[in-house]
Amino acid sequence: MQSESKHRHEALGTTGLYVTHDQAEALTMSDRVAVMDEGRIQQTGTPQEIYERPDSSFVANFIGENNNLDGTVERIDGDDCEVRLVSGDIVVARRVGVSQVGDRTTVSVRPEQLEINPNGEAHPNRFQSEVVEVIYFGDHNSLRLAVAGRDDIIAKVSAIDSGDKISSGDSVEVGWASHRASRRCCSSCCDWHSSSRSPMTSTTAASAASWSRASMTAGSATRVQERRASTPVR
Repeated sequence: MQSESKHRHEALGTTGLYVTHDQAEALTMSDRVAVMDEGRIQQTGTPQEIYERPDSSFVANFIGENNNLDGTVERIDGDDCEVRLVSGDIVVARRVGVSQVGDRTTVSVRPEQLEINPNGEAHPNRFQSEVVEVIYFGDHNSLRLAVAGRDDIIAKVSAIDSGDKISSGDSVEVGWASHRASRRCCSSCCDWHSSSRSPMTSTTAASAASWSRASMTAGSATRVQERRASTPVR
């Protein structure tokens, strides 16, 4: 139905408005997406930009899955930075939102961007870890890893590649490229962030609006996604 609706918009050049709780649908049927929280636009961009280069922890956690590692900025080098995690480990990440050393921060990396036993030098972030649990999903396995002082880091790996090769209790190396991880502000300079960490007395409304354009001459299709969160956004 998603493909059919998108193709109809492309053929007719009409504008359509949708309301959905399906975040994947908003990404697959859009050319541009606007993510909103309590009526305020947090980020606009292409689906790829929203998913791969979120501007805030809210956007990163609202769209897709994430592993979040808290720490403090140790060094800033252009668009990159070094972060000392709570565990004492150092990670290199893409710099987002904060400009000074000493800021508290959160490093976010998506489960599918973690590699098990990576080869070469393309992964400056490498850690020894223990496989706590292997969950089979058919096309992929979800590995719960104990790494950097945490035991809830998730990595998604191909079921074909991992298969029976990885089991609970195995010791593996996990790594990811610096541009795959983003560092985001954890201080009060982000006013939306400080309020989202407070206990919620009522549900928080969040939405994502997206636009789909077939061509230069076609009309636009608008998709609005709304979610009511029952838990605080971290």
